Amino acid sequence: MTGIGNISACGGNGFAGGGGGRVSVDIFSRHTEPAIFVHGGSSRGCPENAGAAGTLYDAVPRSLTVDNHNMSTNTDTLLLEFPNQPLWTNVYIQNDARATVPLLWSRVQVQGQISLLCRGVLSFGLAHYASSEFELLAEELLMSDSVIKVYGALRMTVKIFLMWNSKMIIDGGEDATVATSLLDSSNLIVLKESSVIRSNANLGVHGQGYLNLSGPGDSIEAQRLVLSLFYSIHVGPGSVLHGPSENASSDAVTPKLHCESHVCPDELLNPPEDCNVNSSLSFTLQVIVKQCCIMHECLFI
Repeated sequence: MTGIGNISACGGNGFAGGGGGRVSVDIFSRHTEPAIFVHGGSSRGCPENAGAAGTLYDAVPRSLTVDNHNMSTNTDTLLLEFPNQPLWTNVYIQNDARATVPLLWSRVQVQGQISLLCRGVLSFGLAHYASSEFELLAEELLMSDSVIKVYGALRMTVKIFLMWNSKMIIDGGEDATVATSLLDSSNLIVLKESSVIRSNANLGVHGQGYLNLSGPGDSIEAQRLVLSLFYSIHVGPGSVLHGPSENASSDAVTPKLHCESHVCPDELLNPPEDCNVNSSLSFTLQVIVKQCCIMHECLFI
């Protein structure tokens, strides 16, 4: 492919902006290739709500890009199915794009990176029906100025998880069957620049490497929070590990506290060796570290 023109599948401009289209490119050799645009159209009726982002699939590296060209929108781009054979290599959601996987159960798996950049939003499930389960598998999950929303339970398995000024919000609803989410990173989890992982249910964060909450505003919060199997945990100045949540409701997922009890629960005197999330225990915050846990002027609740 050669040329300096444009390939456009952009949504139309109008009172309500049209959604971006779908472009698939299967080209091995490129020289001064044309620019490809798949963003939503401008909305005159509501300038802050342009059309939904389109998608660009590059068949040679097997990468999918959802890009709205820095045009803000409240409309999601649907991603209904991820292939199993062959797997996609990378998925990019960026520049104000919003993508959603609305199914009751879904498995999102790629060989390489899942990247959310520049106000990208990825959501799983439906906001008013938090009863879904999702699996996310990748080599790396990279987030910068972006958000992941989960309505239900998340099972995440990656090697590297990096967050920069980003949020992962897990809404377990009031359904005890999807009350536990697990984030597993075998090598590294780093939160920087006021990044937040928050669940209103149970959350287990596991790894075999390093967990780093770098500084002010970085936090991990859940009704029951278990950090386990990490070789090292660093909680920087102003960082927060919090369990249970301050805004805890009285639903089925809320842990039963023993503040008024005159009897100390047995598991507090004889802690179990199990490192998994166990909602029957009295613990609301467990930290199990192989080597060392370093804290600097942090809030540990």
